Amino acid sequence: MKSLISWWVKNSIAANLLMVAIFLMGIFGFFKLEREFVPAPKVTTISVSGSWLGASPSDIQEQIISRIEQSIEG
Repeated sequence: MKSLISWWVKNSIAANLLMVAIFLMGIFGFFKLEREFVPAPKVTTISVSGSWLGASPSDIQEQIISRIEQSIEG
């Protein structure tokens, strides 16, 4: 480790070139960064639950689930 540090101390031009390269990569990365004032959330899944006490499964399918599916379609 000491030899690596001593090499950088002796070769100041290489150290300065490395510093400039890191600085330029940082500037390039900053301008490539995606920025939004108000970012739009990306929703990929949703979960909906409901209950209807005393109803049969077919009633729930026809009255609730099919209407929910139609309204969230697309």
